[in-house]
Amino acid sequence: MLLQTVPFLDAIQPATLTDANPETGDIVTLTGWGKTSDFALGVTNKLHQVDVPVVDVDVCNNYYEGEIFFEDDLVCFSGDDKKSSCSVSLAKTGNARAN
Repeated sequence: MLLQTVPFLDAIQPATLTDANPETGDIVTLTGWGKTSDFALGVTNKLHQVDVPVVDVDVCNNYYEGEIFFEDDLVCFSGDDKKSSCSVSLAKTGNARAN
């Protein structure tokens, strides 16, 4: 919750979200503030983004071999090339719930 109202300007606009769920093979853009490496002591105060391909949920389930179960309403993406939403240098897959 913001402490005060933010006025919309040329440089400040609300994000437009799609109602469509991404399909396997689509490139999605992930954004957020978080750790920038596996060894970071805290999160960054700079907004980051990364483009990653969506992979089939079965790929994530096979990768984690039962440790984590990815349901059909999750979007699974590849973290190849050291691109990911978390633990940048070690993550292979990630997920985001599709609404």
